[in-house]
Amino acid sequence: MYPKEKITPAVSNEHVFQLKDAGTKVEKEEERGSIVEYIAEDDAQGNILQLSANQILELAIELRLCKSVPKSDSELSVWLDEANSVGEPNEYIEDVLARFDLCSKQPKVEYNYIDLLLIAAEQGSDDAVSLLWAIGEQEYFENVGKVQLSREARIAARVAFTHKKYDLAHKVALQGGEQSLEKLVEGYQHFDPATNGQSYYKSVAYANYAMAITRNNDLYRKVDWIKQRLLNNMSNYEQDQAQMMTEKLLSEALIGRN
Repeated sequence: MYPKEKITPAVSNEHVFQLKDAGTKVEKEEERGSIVEYIAEDDAQGNILQLSANQILELAIELRLCKSVPKSDSELSVWLDEANSVGEPNEYIEDVLARFDLCSKQPKVEYNYIDLLLIAAEQGSDDAVSLLWAIGEQEYFENVGKVQLSREARIAARVAFTHKKYDLAHKVALQGGEQSLEKLVEGYQHFDPATNGQSYYKSVAYANYAMAITRNNDLYRKVDWIKQRLLNNMSNYEQDQAQMMTEKLLSEALIGRN
């Protein structure tokens, strides 16, 4: 049985894997009983259900890291020839080699890392929400097997995924997730999936909520700056909407804690 919560990484701690889209750094150390190995056991579904949100997130990150590396020695050789021919930086080549070393030792797991991120986010992982928001349309379709969909079906799938990201960010933000709050404050000023337009008052409401609950000075200053900028472009009606939504968010968060 894989131990609860304690996660010891799978490669030496000199290797730091940078998730480029999300800006998330994942450091691994030696001598871990791998989560991938645990999930690859016979009762994989049962094993997933026994993992914490952090462990599911760890698994999703590991699978994402392995997605883009060569799958065999011959593929690696071809990749190295191409990387050297175009002058890829040594740091990037070493990163790919380290990931290849890690991933080639792991058993094959059929789980999709986006599905795992959704599970972890549902369980309250703020980091999982942040990674979900970093996943672009092409990566999403490639990893959920929807590349060949018709244009209409792709649009519907993209809309559903966007709604899901906003919904999960809202859920985790009410639990105090600061990354989720930041995503919502930044997100609504550009796009509201409910209207397909901007929603300044929602952005300000989440900013107000963040400023009311956070002890993170950097987050406070960032969302306050966004709020002040947006207020200059909002009508009195929109400002009233923001205030009413702020009170609703604070009430929902209080109810959720009781």
